[in-house]
Amino acid sequence: MQEITWDVIDRFPSPPGCNFNFEDVQFSSCLENFMRTLLTKDQKLLRDLKAHFGDRLNLLLSVDEFGITSFTFKSHDLDNDHIGSNLFERLNQRIGKVKWNPGFKRGIPVKSSFPYDLFLTD
Repeated sequence: MQEITWDVIDRFPSPPGCNFNFEDVQFSSCLENFMRTLLTKDQKLLRDLKAHFGDRLNLLLSVDEFGITSFTFKSHDLDNDHIGSNLFERLNQRIGKVKWNPGFKRGIPVKSSFPYDLFLTD
């Protein structure tokens, strides 16, 4: 399936509890709260990510047509970073456990991706 760009889908993907009809500021706040809650459930992962990568991860967040979510790095090469690769895999396992509402184009669920800065706060 061809990937749909963020600016042409009819309905954005959203995590559970976030209404895709929110205003941009409300949705952004809801998404931040969702991610913070998700990460605080695994304090060890949060501490390890922060120690290895710093306070912010520059990511590409993808949600497929089935609501399965994953991250890819936009700013860090993990090919030669074994520890970073393992941490990133743990992060994807954590985010992938929660099914999102997929994006829609003309009433059809579609894969969508968008840049996302994940702030690692305690």
